[in-house]
Amino acid sequence: MRFASPILDTFSSPQDWIDILKARGHSAAYSPVKGTEPDSDIQAYATAAERAGIIIVEQGAWHCNALSEEDDIRKQAITYCSRQLDIAERLHARCCVALAGSRAKQWDAPHRKNLDDDTFAMVVDNVRAIIDAVKPKHTFFALEPMPWTFPIDVESHERLLKAVDRSAYAVHYDPVNMVYSLDRYYNSSIYIKDFIARLGSRIRVCHLKDVALEDTYVFKFSERIPGQGGLDYATLLKELAKLDNNLPVATEHLTNKKDYDTAETFVRTKCKDLGITLL
Repeated sequence: MRFASPILDTFSSPQDWIDILKARGHSAAYSPVKGTEPDSDIQAYATAAERAGIIIVEQGAWHCNALSEEDDIRKQAITYCSRQLDIAERLHARCCVALAGSRAKQWDAPHRKNLDDDTFAMVVDNVRAIIDAVKPKHTFFALEPMPWTFPIDVESHERLLKAVDRSAYAVHYDPVNMVYSLDRYYNSSIYIKDFIARLGSRIRVCHLKDVALEDTYVFKFSERIPGQGGLDYATLLKELAKLDNNLPVATEHLTNKKDYDTAETFVRTKCKDLGITLL
C-alpha cells in the first residue's frame, strides 16, 4: 500500500512539494492543485509526481451541492465537479472525490429526503453527467460515503455502481463515515471485511481516521486520530493489504503537524507489527 497525509508545509513549486513528500517518507500525496492554477502548473505537478514515483491520491471536489433544490446551485456543482475530474485526469490521480450533496441548504448536512428514491435517482444522473462530460481514461470519479447521504453502506455502494453503469465510477472507502450505529461501532471488523470482500476491486482510496462513541446521554460519535477510537485497525489494514499494491491509504481531518505525526506513527507501527509493507 501507499501512504499519504495532507501537507501542511507551504511550497511554491513542484520540486518543493516533492522534497517535502520525500522528507516525510510518502510515496502518495493528496493533489497539490486547487483547480484555479493555469494548465501549465497542473502539468508541471503531474510531471513531477510521475518522475518521483508519487501517486496522487485524489482531487477533491468539495463545498458544492449537486443535490440542491436550487437549479443554479445544482448546475454549478456539476460543472465544478466535472472541472475537478478533468484535473484529476490530467494528474492521473487515483480518483476525483466529492460528496453526493444534500437536499438541505448546506452541502454537507443531513436532510429527511437525502436517502429517498428520488434523491438516489438525482445522484445517479449527476454522476453520469460528471463522468460523461470528461470521459476519463486515467482516473475515476467517486462519492465519499457519509452516514446521511448516498452512499451510506456497502449495499448502497453496490446499488450506485450498478445504476450509474460507468466504468469510470469507482469506490472511495472511508469506514469511519459508515459508522452510524452501535452495531457498526462495536462490530466494525465485520463491516470492514464484508465491504472489502464485496467491493475491494473497485476501491481507489481509503481514508484513515478513527471514531469514538461519546459518553453522553444524546447518542454521538466523534472523529479521532487513528488508534484513538474504536475502529478495528488490525482488520482494516490486513484486509486492505490484500488489494492493489498501489492502493493509497491516507490520513485526514487533523489540524496540526503534531497530530499528523501521531497518526502516521500509529499507522506505520501497526503495519510493521502486522507484517504489512507501506511503500
